[in-house]
This record gives sequence, structure tokens and C-alpha cells, in this order.
Amino acid sequence: MRSPRARRRVFGIVGSFFAGLTLVVLVAEPASAHAVLKSTTPTAGQTVAVSPTQLDLVFSENVEVSPTSVQLFDQKGDRVDLGAPRHSPKTDSVVQADVSHLDNGAYVVTWQVISADSHPVHGAFTFAVGRSSADVNALAAKLEAAQAGNKTVGVLFAIARAASYAGIALLLGGVVFAAAIRPHGRRRSRADTLVWIGWGVLFVATIASVMLQGPYASSLPLLNAFHWNDIRAVLHTRYGHYAEIRIIALLVALPLLLMVRRTWRPPSWWWAPITVIGVVIAATPGLAGHAATGIWTNLAVPLDTVHVLSMALWLGGLACLAFIVLDRDPDARRTAERFSPVAATSVAFIVLSGVFAAWRQVGWSRDAFTDTTFGRLLLVKLAFFIGLLALAAWSRSIVRRRRPATLSAAVATDTPAAPPGRTVPADPEVRNLRWSVAGELIFGIAVLITTSLLVNSQPARSALALPFSTEMKGTNAAGETTMLIDVTIDPAKAGPVVIHIYALTPSGANSYIQSETASLSLPEKGIAPIEVPLERAGPSHFRNTNFTIPFSGKWQLVVRAFKTQIDETAVQTTVNIR
Repeated sequence: MRSPRARRRVFGIVGSFFAGLTLVVLVAEPASAHAVLKSTTPTAGQTVAVSPTQLDLVFSENVEVSPTSVQLFDQKGDRVDLGAPRHSPKTDSVVQADVSHLDNGAYVVTWQVISADSHPVHGAFTFAVGRSSADVNALAAKLEAAQAGNKTVGVLFAIARAASYAGIALLLGGVVFAAAIRPHGRRRSRADTLVWIGWGVLFVATIASVMLQGPYASSLPLLNAFHWNDIRAVLHTRYGHYAEIRIIALLVALPLLLMVRRTWRPPSWWWAPITVIGVVIAATPGLAGHAATGIWTNLAVPLDTVHVLSMALWLGGLACLAFIVLDRDPDARRTAERFSPVAATSVAFIVLSGVFAAWRQVGWSRDAFTDTTFGRLLLVKLAFFIGLLALAAWSRSIVRRRRPATLSAAVATDTPAAPPGRTVPADPEVRNLRWSVAGELIFGIAVLITTSLLVNSQPARSALALPFSTEMKGTNAAGETTMLIDVTIDPAKAGPVVIHIYALTPSGANSYIQSETASLSLPEKGIAPIEVPLERAGPSHFRNTNFTIPFSGKWQLVVRAFKTQIDETAVQTTVNIR
């Protein structure tokens, strides 16, 4: 039976855990996922008679802006001066920038903002003032591609994220392993140093992430990571606020860790503050990322915290156990037996919280897993996790197997003494445990790396909700382009949609169309062409704001544009409706 003192300590730890989790829920503010540009003024592809005085960009959620969030270029690719981008007085989902007088011609607007989940999104659109025959579509594509960012910055930022997860695992898992799992009164082990390695890695990775977030979000060179103005700007964002909280939590934890570093036999009161600090540290990735965006955030944030904590207890403890086994520690079997139920419980919580997170971010649609980067990465993570479970089951079977031999390689029973000059063969159970634990660590590292990539990917639900957009070329008998047809279907999924169709000249200017027709068919289900009623919304713009696409599938869209009754341009494309 547990002693009253032990029961009080358990109750104190559990109470502190829920107190920390409650704090996490209270500070969590719902937000959306990756921002989507919904509309602009001037409208993309529009030709206006006079120079606009202001650019308006309307997003699907509140966004953060920087001095370079909106830029304007003329048809030669030269930058045109704009006023500093700002939020609309009414909402932070609208970004505005003042425009000085523009001469007649074609223009490209590039934009780059930061979503509520701390990820940058960017794009470009064109418009024209007065009469213009310039083709700026290629220029727009070139300028948008330039916003992709510095590859070195992207790689370093991904490494910093992976290092952060590794640091959380080593720190939190190492503390629990050293202070609660490993038997007291044993010799000091190299496994104890993993706590300090985890603290240092997490502290450095957090600072590096803050420094890299600025150039990563604004597509700037690596040297901008050392500019104080850029760092200060990041500290005023959602991402920066939670990075500050994590750094403060690490500094507060430092004296508590130094207090028990020699014996790792902390007093009962020590567990309450260290548990709250651990919960806060585990909550910061979700609060600054996907868990705090989208639907069900009040449940998603605490479950994400539980997911990270369980991951830390399992993988961090596993790393410590590997040191114990490789160190030929006589307490290896006893330690492994005490760690086994902790690992099993952690796995159960990882599975439960992971299933909820997968449903919230992906759903149960096959396309969400196969047609989005987030879904494919999740499948890769699941494969690594299954491999990790298989190796964990092997390790557990070794630990639970009742044999007279110990798991310490320093002791070998049932083995005769070796003649002089020869070594005693290693216990096969020790060798098997070493292989299984080493395999678990390798798969665990793979899971952490995949997780860091998932954090930077757009959730599948929001990716699937993005509109379908394409540009088709109408040609004559000689193969020359006679017209460009731009089509947008929002959203690109079964149900009510809004369809916009624009007719442009080969140079990208508006082209007056007398009439236009469109039809959708689904050959794979034997659905014949369905006419899409269109209404005129401008000289070159037709639309339907209340059309329903009944089924998901690969629909064939056919558009016919008539300049005159006999001058027809017909184009077609495949629209993947989810």
C-alpha cells in the first residue's frame, strides 16, 4: 500500500497538472487556420478607369502585417511607392495601403501576411489603370515566386522547431524519469545529464526560432535574424508572446532543477511548481500553432498539451532508459519495469489525443489524406508511430519476461565463467533490449521531425476549403492564343459554391464578351453536362453566386465565350471537387 505521504504527493501532482491545464485553457484564444485572400479592391484582373487611392485586401481571418506586407510594381517590374500597410479601423482581417497617382498601365500587387497560427502566406494579383495592352501575368508569377523565402532560413527554422520538440521531450521526460521512475539510492548516471541537455536545447531552440521567425515570415535573408527591429516585431506577435512565456518558464524551472541535481530526491512540495511549469512548456507549441486555430479550440488546446506531455514522458524517458541499459546499470531491469506502465499510459494518451487532432485538422475524407501535404505528412507520421509501437511492444515483452537473468550486462547468470583471456558472452536479453530501445529512439526522432514539418503545413480541412482557380487559354486553328479564361470556384467542395469567370485578352487586359456559357459534367458517375446559369457582373466578368455541385469527384468544366454570335472561344478543364 502507498503511504499517506506518497498519496499526498500523487494528489498534489495530479492537482497541479489540472491547475496548469486550466491555466492553459484560460489563456487560449480561438483563431482561424492559414489565412486566405477572399477579395481585393481593385478586383484581381480588373481594369479601372482612374487611379485607385487605396488598396484593400480582405482575408478570411485576422492577420499580422509588416512594412513589406503589401508591395506594388508597375509593368516594368519597378516598385511603386505605397503607404505603410495597416489594418482597417473596423477589423484586422482587412489590410489597406494608400496609393499615390498611378499612370495608365498594368500593375502587380504582391502581399505577404502572417496567419493566426504564426505561418506566413503570400500571393499576388494584377489590375490595370486605363487602356493597357501589357501582359503582367508572367511578372506576377515571378514576383510571387520571389516571396517563397530563403531556403536556408526555411531549413534552419525547421531544425529549430524539431530541436524544440526534442528539448521538451528530454527536459520533461528526463525530469520525471530521474526524480520518479529510477530507483533511489542508485549510482549517478549519464541519463541524468539528459535533463540539462534538454533544458539547454529547448532554451537555445526557442531563441533561435524567435530570431528566424522574422526572416521566415517576411522572406528576408538570414542576416535579418540578427536585426533587433525584426526580432522586436516578432515579440509583438502571437508566436513571440508564447515564446516569451516558454523562456520565462524555463528560467523559473532552473533553480528548482539545480536544487535536486545531486540526488534527484525532491521534497513533496517541489512537484507542484515543477508540474505547472511542465504543463505550461508543453502547451506553448499548440498555443502558438494549429491547436489554437480552427474549430473546437477550447478542447484542442488542452488535448494538444496532453499529447505533447505524453510524447515527452515516453520519448524522453525512453532516451534515459537507453542510457541506463547501455551503461550496464545493475538497476536496468527494475528501472525498465517501472518505466513500462508509464510508457503504456503515455501511448494511450498519445493515441486518444492524436485521433482527436487528426479528426479536427483532417477529418475522415480520403482526399484530405491523399491530396494535401498535411494529410500525407500525417500518414508518414502514423507509419513511424506504428513502427515505434511495434518496437515498444518488443521492449515490453523483454522486460516482462520472467527469466533468472538480469537486464544488466554487468551480470550474466546461467553462463559459466570464461577462461582467462576470454570475455563472458553478453546476455541475449540485454542485446535484444539494446536493439529494441535503439530502434525506438530512431523511430521517435523520425516522429519528432515529421511533427515539426506538420506544424508548418496548412491543416487539411482549411486546404480542402480553398477555392479552385485556374487560367485556360483559348486558341485558334493555328494554335495561337486568342483569349484567356480565368475561373474561380469557391469553395472547391460539394455543396453550394460561387463561380466567377473572367475573359481576358492574351496580354491580360479585360476583353468584352457578348455572352458566356458554362457546363459541368462528371463522366466517372455518368452525369451528363449540367448547365451553369451565368449573370453578367462586368464587361468581361460572368458569375453564379448560388450554384450547387451535388457530388465530389473530378468534374469536367466547359466554358464558351462569345465575342459575337459567330466568334466563339471554347475551353475546358478538370475541377477536383472534394
